[in-house]
Amino acid sequence: MRCIRHQKQHPVNENLFWCPLCEKYKDKSDFATNKAALYGICGYCKKCVNIRAGRAAEKKELERLEVVVKNKQARAIDFERIDRSKIGGFKRYFSNRQWMFMNTYGVPYSDVAADVIFQTVWEER
Repeated sequence: MRCIRHQKQHPVNENLFWCPLCEKYKDKSDFATNKAALYGICGYCKKCVNIRAGRAAEKKELERLEVVVKNKQARAIDFERIDRSKIGGFKRYFSNRQWMFMNTYGVPYSDVAADVIFQTVWEER
């Protein structure tokens, strides 16, 4: 987190500094150190820095989850578009859903099993 360079020092007590998020004067030990700053401390107290970092992390996680959901929805749409009436589409569909192939046909997925089952299923129709 970026630190503010100029902190407000308490007019009477030199060991107290202003935290703009808490809107309180706090002891110098409540602030993280920053050698580049005027008084050698960050502009926000440690508690406020942690709160802001937590909010940023939550926001980032929500954005990541939204992207994951969008990708899953896009993949689901792509799989719905697969033409399973042709051997290539049948294999592509079930190669990504091997558990479904096992539950439906009772054998583990393989290209050979997909060929045999496709021929028997589609010859019946």
